[in-house]
Amino acid sequence: MEMNPLQIVAITLGAVLVIYSVKDDAMGFLGGIKKMFSSKKSVVAKKETLTTLVRKWDALSDALKASGLEEAHSKLQEVFPMLIKVEENE
Repeated sequence: MEMNPLQIVAITLGAVLVIYSVKDDAMGFLGGIKKMFSSKKSVVAKKETLTTLVRKWDALSDALKASGLEEAHSKLQEVFPMLIKVEENE
């Protein structure tokens, strides 16, 4: 089966168009896979998360005290025993 030059050019042009149209999707997919396997976590993000958790705990503790919910406040103290020491030092 022989192909004339016009057929070769048409097939090549079609292949280039298909590759060009699929390129962005393939790169996005491969980039997503790369992000999934790279597990670099910054130390700053962990500190911000811990700080946010402590602030939320403190706000909840204050709200429970202000509302007179002593039983809920004592349960909160049981769940976060390390934060009780911080509160007692203040």
